[in-house]
Amino acid sequence: MSSDEQNNTHGSLLGKKLVFGTSKELSNYRPYDQRQKEYTEFIIGTDANAEPVLHTCNPGQLANYFGANPGSPHYLTPVFFRREVLSKYYSNPEKYVVSDGRISCSSLWGIRIDNNHDKYVIVYLGDLGRDLSNAEQLYWKSFNVPPDGTISDVEWKRGIKGEFADPKRADLLFKYRFEMFQSDWEQVFGWPLFKPLAEKDQHYYTAIRIPLTNDQAEFDSQILAITKLLIDSLNESEIQKQLSEKVPEDKGISKFNTFLQLRGAIDYDTHIKFLRDLQTLRSSGVGHRKGKEFEKIAQIFQIGEKDLMAVAEEILRNAILLLEYLDNTFLDEEKADEE
Repeated sequence: MSSDEQNNTHGSLLGKKLVFGTSKELSNYRPYDQRQKEYTEFIIGTDANAEPVLHTCNPGQLANYFGANPGSPHYLTPVFFRREVLSKYYSNPEKYVVSDGRISCSSLWGIRIDNNHDKYVIVYLGDLGRDLSNAEQLYWKSFNVPPDGTISDVEWKRGIKGEFADPKRADLLFKYRFEMFQSDWEQVFGWPLFKPLAEKDQHYYTAIRIPLTNDQAEFDSQILAITKLLIDSLNESEIQKQLSEKVPEDKGISKFNTFLQLRGAIDYDTHIKFLRDLQTLRSSGVGHRKGKEFEKIAQIFQIGEKDLMAVAEEILRNAILLLEYLDNTFLDEEKADEE
């Protein structure tokens, strides 16, 4: 840039450089990505000798409802996997999200799954090829088992009949009910009954699940997560505002018990006992060395009589009953009054 004040002139020079991006063919975006993708074969059935029948998950080699590849397995052929396949994704909640009917990896990829089945995770053969890289396909293949039954009722209604359907498994249903309850309670009362988790604690909620194995460490982590959500997060300050007088020694569950009593609730003792037992299970079995106190509370939850997966499922079912009780006792009544 230069200037000449005497002759009142001014000049400038602007340079530009064009930086070429990745070609469309190498962009990894359909339909431009023309690179040869490798596809894995998965078990889709068994033959007369009970030997596994495998077929590629390449969508281009599967039949569909438009007449493609007649005689080949259909795109919507269900492929069965042991539930432990989800362990990789649950153990890294900062990267992966396992939700009702879906797994996603940030904004990189996502795949539809049937995780409402009682025993397995089921994915359609064509989706495995379309949505997963070959590396992810190989990971899933290590958990692949022969078909055992069919897709869940939830997936049948959603994916085949195109109907709305609530989740069925206790962990998925609990999250669904919890989110609805939080929204409805705050809409009616103006404050959340359970305070939102801090950002650094969000992984506790994300990873809530029925344990994938009968492992004590995984069970303990689930008890910690559920108690953090239902007990540690009780909104004591807002509950206190609803009480006629302050009782200093009342904390958490006791204050919530007083709130229910003063609001005229009935038949809530079972739910308060559940919260107290859950807190004891956490404090005696998760937060400290397991001793005599744990042995007592273990009998209440039938730990040892049932496997830990069944115990965790029962705890989640009781948590759902708590939310349903609060909804029926307070929210339905308030909504009716508003109408």
